[in-house]
Amino acid sequence: DTITDMINRFLEVMTDVIFKYHGAVIEYIGDAILAVFGAPVRTDSASPDAVAAAIEMQNSINIVNDYNKRKGYKEIGMGIGLHKGEVFIGNIGSDRMMRYNVMGKTVNQCSRIEGCSVGGQILASEYMVKDIIDILDYEEKNSISVKGVDNPIEIYQIKGIGGTYNLHIKEINNQSRVKNTNIAVVIKKMTDKKITEEEIKGTITKIAGNNLTVKLDNAQYVEEYDDILIIKGDKKDSAKVVRKLEDVIEVFVNQHMWKGDYDGAD
Repeated sequence: DTITDMINRFLEVMTDVIFKYHGAVIEYIGDAILAVFGAPVRTDSASPDAVAAAIEMQNSINIVNDYNKRKGYKEIGMGIGLHKGEVFIGNIGSDRMMRYNVMGKTVNQCSRIEGCSVGGQILASEYMVKDIIDILDYEEKNSISVKGVDNPIEIYQIKGIGGTYNLHIKEINNQSRVKNTNIAVVIKKMTDKKITEEEIKGTITKIAGNNLTVKLDNAQYVEEYDDILIIKGDKKDSAKVVRKLEDVIEVFVNQHMWKGDYDGAD
């Protein structure tokens, strides 16, 4: 089975990286991995270990995609969320079934942070990085609002870690795939997977793989990390806003479904 083979290879590669940096895999949730650092064996390097593992996991996606190419499968991407805080961790269950697990608001908030990431990104909370910020390389920081938290959380997009780790996310050269375009589209926001009625017009000006640059008629309509729907005629593609620059947004699309349009662009 293609899907099973793809997921198994992905989980195998990523689990090896997590173990390398002293992490513990708590659970596989479909094609997602829930891992912790600093437990069950307490260490003084849990935070930098987690960041280093995340960077090497992003770099190791090439290993997964090389395998996928040989098998004739599609390439995949991965977003990672990192958070730090108090949790309950230990054996949880009943007399008939018991397993090691982790619970608490920190886990839920980490899931929300991961939900803001797209393929190739590592997003870490301010609580995660505050003690190691001097050895981190990060592109930017922004605030996000997540369920279960009264105040916005500052998050950092991690690019590398220095010190004894000396790791950086490898940049993938997509220049040969960049296309300049002039494609008129309609944008709608999605909240809790529900599509809003309000819409705004825009123009896709550039495509590089799954990354689009879109010029909006009304830049106030969307913010960074918003989930949106991009519509062109009968074509619809879900996406996430990864950066906002005045009246331009950069988005990551889940499906490369307009390939014919892009192939015809200059």
